[in-house]
Formats: sequence, structure tokens, C-alpha cells
Amino acid sequence: MLEVCVSIKHRAKYIRTMTLGITRQFATVKPWNYKGRRTLTLDPNRMVEVGQPCMDISNVTTFWLRFPSLDSKKLSETSMGSPLPFSEGRISCSIGYRAAETHPKSGKYKHLPFPSGTAGVLYYHQSIPEESSAVRFRICHDVDELSFKSGRDLILPPREGEETTPWHVPLHSIASLKTFGAFQQLLLDDKLVDPALLKDITHPRLINSRAKILYSLNDPFVMDVSTYSFRCRFMSRKGLTDKIEFSWGPMLPYLGKVRAQFVLSDLPVHRHNPSVLLRFLDILTPIRPSIPEATRLVGEPKVGEYLRRNGKIWSYSLKETVNGRQIASVFDIPIDQ
Repeated sequence: MLEVCVSIKHRAKYIRTMTLGITRQFATVKPWNYKGRRTLTLDPNRMVEVGQPCMDISNVTTFWLRFPSLDSKKLSETSMGSPLPFSEGRISCSIGYRAAETHPKSGKYKHLPFPSGTAGVLYYHQSIPEESSAVRFRICHDVDELSFKSGRDLILPPREGEETTPWHVPLHSIASLKTFGAFQQLLLDDKLVDPALLKDITHPRLINSRAKILYSLNDPFVMDVSTYSFRCRFMSRKGLTDKIEFSWGPMLPYLGKVRAQFVLSDLPVHRHNPSVLLRFLDILTPIRPSIPEATRLVGEPKVGEYLRRNGKIWSYSLKETVNGRQIASVFDIPIDQ
């Protein structure tokens, strides 16, 4: 499922942006400008200063976002040379909530609307490591410090057995996709992001990729054991791996969901062959046997234990596989020793 739905279709009917004659200190007083949705800054500390209005995006599947501060500079590309997206002669992009499959494993998607009561502002949320940062939507009634801090981040619809996830536009998407070029320029103008970081995480290969991005070797992730494989990529400022697919095999031994992580093996057998293991951290939904003969080949997931295949702890060599060497390079793991 996609975390952010992006549409590049033009609106069938032009909607003129309303101009609000509101003084700076009252920049976010209701009523919100429903049609002229604008972002002037992504820095919460500057929103009162620049008169950033709150916007209501309740119950719409996508909305057009304008960037008047960039329009005034008559830019055609970002200061890093990335093209800016235009619609009807103005810098803009279309933002959506989420695309969900119409039927499980159908490969067909429909756009879900933003929930009722979704009113607030877009802002930059810095995470650790910084390459995992993102633009989020803060639900709040005003942009002063107290209102912003007492607000909450918009979340995505929860999946069964999983924790909620904030709606977000990943920083690597902002660095890589023309659609988010305006976000890139705002981040640079506000000095929220180092240009060198954006350059390091610009990866055109991520366009249309649905593989899970892991920003460290030990990043926890949710795995559905009732699917044939788990697809992911590893990313750091050092680079990006190819899509890596970890498969359960030709048969699905179990049904259920787990939280897991990859860990660097400290087993004696891997002393001269650095490898990663898969450790189960939590059982999110009950694990049930699916194909009895397959359960003899793959051990049942249990909290705190490693994945076992054929009675042995499963491992993935960082030295003897192409993808493994990529992982080692991305995270500076020594393998030739």
C-alpha cells in the first residue's frame, strides 16, 4: 500500500485561489481557505512570522497545494537544479491521503479520502537518522507554538495488528521526485536540510517502488508471514541497495503478522563470513499453521528467537551475496577480514 498518493492530472475546472486579506498575527483565524491551500514554510518556528494559514483537507481524496512564496521568485527549478512542478502556470503539486487495494492482492488501487477533521499545516519532521525524516501534516487550530505542540500528526488507516503510522512524504521522495520539488526548495530556503543530504539520498530507482525502506540494519519492520516474501531496500547516506526479497520458500507454513528485525550475527560460525539473522520481536496477530508439511521446514516465529529453516538458524551472508555486499557497503560493515 502506498503511503502517499500522488496525482499529476490537471483539474477539469480551474478553481481561482482566494486571497485572504488577513494581517500576520491573525493569519490562521477561521474560516480556513478551503480552495486556496497554500504552504509558505515547512518550519513550525516560522509559521506565525510568515502568516502560514491552516488548511482544511477533510474528505477529499487529493488536493492541489500552492507555493506563492516560490511563485514570487519566478523559479523554474530548485537551487539544486531539480525541476519544479507546475499546474496552470503556478508551482503546485497534488497530494493524496492513501491508495488502498480494491481487493486483497488484486493489484488494483483506489484513493481513500482524508479523514473528517483534517485541518492544519504541513511541516518538516526531523528524525534520526536524518535521511528517515519526512514532511508530515499537523492537525491543529492555529500555528502558534502552543497550538502546534498540542496538536497531533495525521495518521494513516491502521492495518490489522499493526501500530498506527503518521501520514508522511519521505525525505528521499522529496529529493528524488519532481512532484515534490517545491517541498525541496522550501526546505532549502528555510535551511532545514543540508543540500548535501538531499544529494546523497536522491535515488530515481525509488520511483514507483513499494519495497519497505530500512534506514539501519536493525530497523524493526512488520512482516506478514502469510505472504510469500518480504521486499525491502536498505538506505543510508552511503547509498541504496537493490530491492532485496526474503522468501519463505515455495509454500507458506504459517498465517499471521510479526514485528521483526535483521541483526548482525555474533555466532562463531559467522566469524569469517559476516551474516545477518532475522529476529522476531513481537507477535502482532496469532500465528497459525497453514501447510503442515511446510512447518517442518520453517520454525514457528517466537518472540526473541531467530528464524529457523530445516532446524538451523537462517542466515544471509554479507560477503558471499551481491545484495549482502551492498548492505555491508551502505552501513560500513567490514566483510573482508
